[in-house]
Amino acid sequence: MIKKMYSPVTGKEMNTKTALKEIHYRGFDIVYEHWSYFCKDSGESFTTTGLDEINMSNIIKEYDKK
Repeated sequence: MIKKMYSPVTGKEMNTKTALKEIHYRGFDIVYEHWSYFCKDSGESFTTTGLDEINMSNIIKEYDKK
């Protein structure tokens, strides 16, 4: 479950966003859906442990398809 997160820069609530990212993982270039929180005022993205786990799961799913 994705929780609310407040920007460490502005203190305002942030929305989640997804983007396709590429990473080199175990000898393969993997394109996966990356989740993060985005602070529209500062333009910075942040993750939490929970989102990092989702992102790693997405990387492994794409790796398993190879």
